[in-house]
Amino acid sequence: MIDSNKGTELNFIPTQIINGIKCTRLEKSNAKAEIQYWENAVICTVLGANPPFEVMKGFLKRIWANHELDKILYVRKGVFLVRLVNLQDKLAVQKRGFYFFDKKPLFVKGWTPTMDLQMEAIKSLPLWIQLPALDIKYWGIESLSKIGSLLGIPSKTDKVTRGKQVLRYARLLVEMPIEGPFPEYIEFFNDDDLLIRQQVTYEWVPTKCAHCAMLDHTEEVCKKKGALATQQHFHITFVYGRNQEHQRKPLWEELHQISLSISGAWCILGDFNSVLFKEDRYGHNEVEDHDIPELTHFMADCEVLEMPSSSEYFYWTNKTIWSRIDRVFINSLWHEVFDYTIAKYLPYGLSDHTPILIRFPASPRPTL
Repeated sequence: MIDSNKGTELNFIPTQIINGIKCTRLEKSNAKAEIQYWENAVICTVLGANPPFEVMKGFLKRIWANHELDKILYVRKGVFLVRLVNLQDKLAVQKRGFYFFDKKPLFVKGWTPTMDLQMEAIKSLPLWIQLPALDIKYWGIESLSKIGSLLGIPSKTDKVTRGKQVLRYARLLVEMPIEGPFPEYIEFFNDDDLLIRQQVTYEWVPTKCAHCAMLDHTEEVCKKKGALATQQHFHITFVYGRNQEHQRKPLWEELHQISLSISGAWCILGDFNSVLFKEDRYGHNEVEDHDIPELTHFMADCEVLEMPSSSEYFYWTNKTIWSRIDRVFINSLWHEVFDYTIAKYLPYGLSDHTPILIRFPASPRPTL
């Protein structure tokens, strides 16, 4: 006997001979229920990154915390299918069109019955560009729209440019063809009819591998080629968070600014003096709900995740309270380049904090 609780019972339906071939015919009514089920789904594509499923799952839950998600499914490299409970939520998340995961575009499209999940292609993408030393009299909406249109379809400025808070460069989001070109400068005639050559800086552009023609890596690190680079560069930031929440606000702002300027693998570690979960403190002063958003917002704003670790759970103690306030965070590029690194929290010594050792094992993907 078959346990019906293990799956859905199917029926035998006689096949047909059509044009001399044994086959069957699926009617529109056969797909109606499944179409209704998936009409609340969106397809999410990360360009230039292959985040682990659990990382992407946590990221989507954070950015869509105000929406009710039913399930998140892995489709293929960098592609995920998300079903929302309500159609209104689906329409809300797809309206924005794209987000950013570690400064790499995350495209969101509503699922349709004609969509092939395995073949859906991206032909253009939004890129943040900087226009260094652009004369401030050209920071108006009309001027920036005209200048941005030289590269593609301008979407918006960032809030710093809108508020004219930093004058080193104007920052625009422009939708550009995925194959480029990505010119280093553009030219326009100013209000005095003089030809101006304007430098363009891209915060990220897709790289195309000359070996396999994929758009998410270079030939030097192509796994299909079988030869990985032996030397890699990275950025590292050491953190000390002040004791009071209001004293830590400048820290989060500075880390966010650093994240905007980092173009490579990035690691952030130290004493954040903040917790991420209710279980991160034991003893007196239990974790309250208002203690958690600091690190959560930092991870979302800087698009980072925790490095895998091996150790006891708590990293600081005064013998009365045990707390997990020391952490190691990495961006997605670090995960792609150094996916075998782990953070090892060593035994307590002279300090009331455990020392942190970042291990680069000789063999990739060690067992913790």
